[in-house]
Amino acid sequence: ATGALGALKYGQLQIIPERFTKIYNEWLEGIRDWNISRQLWWGHRIPAWYCDTCGQITVAREDPPVCAHCGSGRIHQDPDVLDTWFSSWLWPFSTLGWPDDTHDLRRYYPTSVLETGYDIIFFWVARMVMAGIHFLGIVPFHTIYLHGLVRDEQGRRMSKSFGNGIDPIDVIEQYGTDALRFTLMTSSTPGNNTNLSMNRIVGNRNFANKLWNASRFVIGQTEDIAAGVPPFDSLKAHTLADRWIISRAERLTSSVSRLMDEYQFGEAGRQIFEFIWSEYCDWYIEVAKMQLQQSTKDRENTAQILRAVLDRTLRLLHPFMPFVTEEIWQHLYADTPPDQRPASALIIAPWPEMAGEEQATRIDAAAEEQFGLLQEIITRIRDARKQAGVEPGRLITVILAGGAKSGLLKQQATLLAQLARTEAPRIERRLATKPEQALALVAGGVEVYLPLTGMLDIQKELARLDTEIEAVRTAIQRSKSMLNNPMFVERARPTVVEKERDTLAASLDTLAKLTSRRTELAG
Repeated sequence: ATGALGALKYGQLQIIPERFTKIYNEWLEGIRDWNISRQLWWGHRIPAWYCDTCGQITVAREDPPVCAHCGSGRIHQDPDVLDTWFSSWLWPFSTLGWPDDTHDLRRYYPTSVLETGYDIIFFWVARMVMAGIHFLGIVPFHTIYLHGLVRDEQGRRMSKSFGNGIDPIDVIEQYGTDALRFTLMTSSTPGNNTNLSMNRIVGNRNFANKLWNASRFVIGQTEDIAAGVPPFDSLKAHTLADRWIISRAERLTSSVSRLMDEYQFGEAGRQIFEFIWSEYCDWYIEVAKMQLQQSTKDRENTAQILRAVLDRTLRLLHPFMPFVTEEIWQHLYADTPPDQRPASALIIAPWPEMAGEEQATRIDAAAEEQFGLLQEIITRIRDARKQAGVEPGRLITVILAGGAKSGLLKQQATLLAQLARTEAPRIERRLATKPEQALALVAGGVEVYLPLTGMLDIQKELARLDTEIEAVRTAIQRSKSMLNNPMFVERARPTVVEKERDTLAASLDTLAKLTSRRTELAG
């Protein structure tokens, strides 16, 4: 126990989450004698033989024919078996051939990370540490990652008496292994229990389907375009959307790699999910459909970006969803000669490298901000169409007062019209008079007007403006409270304080525009 305590104290061992170090230490500091015999029908029989003649005990690795003390053949073996944990504490090295000095033992011991449940931190974890130090002189692993327990949707433990058990085989047959695996990996944080929701499993099955369908589109729509899957670092951006998706993929790689190193697997998986579902599928692929209809050079460049970003995200997602990603990856590289592939299988392909200083240009903050503005405008228009009951196929009129952002909006007018389902947008720096009988929106400082003649309920629009004005006023009050608090202004980082001031200024500007619009609409 002293060695196991010292390993944690002096940094040879770390426990994630750290709060469980207290439990580990308490068990070892209060350790008691271990009764290793059990009266069970299974297990390793205790290797001790009792002599009926002299009463002595013979302990041997091989079954002895006679008593080691008097030579009598009247001996019988102890009927008990060893405690399960007595065998299990040898697991890190007995599986590698110990006590023999094998190649596997030299190559793979000590291991690196142990992943197990927090409920057996002493029964198994601490005992493995003690055994490794005692028999081989070194801890069996450097990191202990503790997961929580899986509960039902109400947070109850699964048991026969409750009748709430979930058979993973049944779940796998219905929704797939990847869906269950992804759900378990992303539904909790280290050391916390998980309430297993079938709805979440269904959602992750849908995520796997969405990835599969998106991959079919990419591979199918670009199969007549040569160049295979280019290295990510060789990509060239021709459009704002290209710059945006390359930058977002680079940020994702850095963030996921950092989270994996910190053992924050759940958050890493959630970020990959959000990128694939929303940014790659819902946004870039929709833009790519337009770009694939343009010149040969644009088609080739778009195809390369689609493939390279898909390749990168498959590598990031593979630890979470190994089966569907491997299948897609093999299709993605189907036309690439074996000697030109990064690996024969995705499971052994290199992990994407994080951007270093020499790759800093791959992260394009300006492109992210500009495309983010377009996303906000398009989303607001889509939401407004839905609320007003506009038919999906109908093109509507849109007027934008963009101020300093008018140049960007004019450059991206075709994209705006296509994705928001509008006629060619009318874009001005500012409007001398506001359009009457129009739905008014504000997105990123841009005023958006949708003249929906005959489809706009004035009273409903006034109610919507009232709700939005109230939300903005709440945000203003919050920002003012923070900025009027000396503790916040003096102790927070200057960048945080300045960001809050910018947020307040933006909220005040939005409030003025919304209030003005309400006055005009009501008058």
